[in-house]
Amino acid sequence: MRLATRFGIAILVLLPLAGSRGVAQESDYRIVPGQRIGRFELGRSVETFNLGRNTWQWRGLTREGLPFENAAFFLGPNVALYACKTDDLVYRVVVQRRLDHPETDAEVAKYRTPERIGVGTAENEALGQLGRPAWTDEWTERQGSIEVRIRGHGYTGILVYINQADQRIIHIGVERPGARSACERSVRANPSAAISGVPLPGDARVLSPSPTIPQDLAAFSGRWVGAYDRTLDHVFIVEEITPPSAAFIYAWGTAPQWDILRPGWVRAGGQFVGGELQARLANNAFVTYRRAPNDTLTATYELGGGRSQALMLRLKE
Repeated sequence: MRLATRFGIAILVLLPLAGSRGVAQESDYRIVPGQRIGRFELGRSVETFNLGRNTWQWRGLTREGLPFENAAFFLGPNVALYACKTDDLVYRVVVQRRLDHPETDAEVAKYRTPERIGVGTAENEALGQLGRPAWTDEWTERQGSIEVRIRGHGYTGILVYINQADQRIIHIGVERPGARSACERSVRANPSAAISGVPLPGDARVLSPSPTIPQDLAAFSGRWVGAYDRTLDHVFIVEEITPPSAAFIYAWGTAPQWDILRPGWVRAGGQFVGGELQARLANNAFVTYRRAPNDTLTATYELGGGRSQALMLRLKE
């Protein structure tokens, strides 16, 4: 994991929304609440949009910390696609204005609802057209070095995000109502879906710890899943414990903003030190796993002055 490049952003080539048809038509930018934004239609897999490599990504986590949602942002079309880990089908699309990339403003502003609401519309005008939202929330997001305070309004099938600095829409999206909560429930019911996108060896196995092994060490045995800083999927399989050592599989997904472009896995060994399982990986990264409440682990990854953490949940055999 090259954490030194963590905040680097690979600028993608702008993708023509009109495809090979020449001049773009108005329908190419039409927002249909609950169905699509332009060519980005809900219910399709991310790959069908042919956007190439995403610029950055993050993971939605259940209350317990289980990764259930893949969210990926693509610079150029300035679109974020949200898909469930159980099927990789998009259930939310958000077109975003990026203050750190103003050259994309004109393209993003073309997306409009039938009421002509889109990026740049004043908040009071949007609320006047759409009526009372089902919910409103506030948070802060970072765009490069720019911190933006956002107020979000949710309607049936449509999402409106306001930049509080100018009281205008900065992002606008569509979603299938109830899809996110349904995704979360489906991954809870099938926790193994949380490891999608992370390769594992076909001969991975977990040997039951000997009864003579202290319980505080034996508790590390098993398969664990989490996401470093809600960005990089991580699977940790402790195959065998022979105090003071343990043999494990360390597996990871991709994280373009960290320049991790290929998933993979390695087998490694670690040592129990003061109740922690510690190991030095082949790339010289130092990893530590510490027991946490509710049968979870806290994973810490350190390399080149960078540090990331993940809450690891046990996957039942």
